[in-house]
Amino acid sequence: MRKQSKLSKFITDYLIISTANLYYQFWKILQIILSLTSCFFYMYMAAFLVVMSEEERDWFVQFDQVVNVPFVISLLLNFFVEYHYVTSHVVEREFPKLAALYFKGRFLIDLITVLPLMRWASNFMPLEVSRVFLLVKQLRLQTGL
Repeated sequence: MRKQSKLSKFITDYLIISTANLYYQFWKILQIILSLTSCFFYMYMAAFLVVMSEEERDWFVQFDQVVNVPFVISLLLNFFVEYHYVTSHVVEREFPKLAALYFKGRFLIDLITVLPLMRWASNFMPLEVSRVFLLVKQLRLQTGL
């Protein structure tokens, strides 16, 4: 077994979050509620965005920015949450390995759901077409559940 550096030991001991942590469990419940709520909201917006007034669309953009904050925090937290191997029941707590596992797994999906794809697409596409990018937010259901 290789010897850990002081920084690596500090990260493992103080920054890696256990899945049994009460605060983490609360965060996961909050994330489930936000995932369900935001998915309903984004489906509604994709359906009715074209008939909304400019003022309502501005409100939606502000709401989108606020709703994305917890998902960005969750994206960052996932680098620090311990990983349980299903087959061997071993718990991984080393930061470099956790980061690699997250990059190989859910990182891309989590990143896509927090990017403002619809706003970027609306710069060069008609609103009727760019609203389809709101449906990408439905991937949050996988993250939350």
